[in-house]
Amino acid sequence: MVHNAIVQSVEYNAESNRVTGVRVVDAETNEKKLYTAKVIFLNASTIASAMILLQSKSEAYPTGLA
Repeated sequence: MVHNAIVQSVEYNAESNRVTGVRVVDAETNEKKLYTAKVIFLNASTIASAMILLQSKSEAYPTGLA
């Protein structure tokens, strides 16, 4: 479990056509980190989930994943 981490965006891999990770910012140190996994769950509230998906821009989705 990771404490004080704020999700900034999800990482999309165009080659596999899948989300492969989550970019977070530590609320105390402002350190940015990428966590990767085979399965990603986005369990924020309705508005927060939409915000995270809109911030998840890539070459394939220039306006975000939402």
